[in-house]
Amino acid sequence: MDQIAAKSDAEFLLMTGPFGRVDPNDAEQWQRIAEPADDSYAEKLASLANEKGAAFLDVQRIWAETIRASGKPVADFKRDEVHAN
Repeated sequence: MDQIAAKSDAEFLLMTGPFGRVDPNDAEQWQRIAEPADDSYAEKLASLANEKGAAFLDVQRIWAETIRASGKPVADFKRDEVHAN
């Protein structure tokens, strides 16, 4: 990021992945998404974005909220075991 920023006026957006193998309908897994620990990937990425003046988007949380609100199983939102459809 530093090298690109030094040579251009690029803007950066750092994002988490959607969900992988996580099931946001599972209470324990949802808790880790809704209130991530300080050493979680999402929190580290948000911190890096803040440090570098970049934007941050927690896609995993957005997907998780959408899935939970739908009342449907997570499998309805996947094209295979890992990838969102």
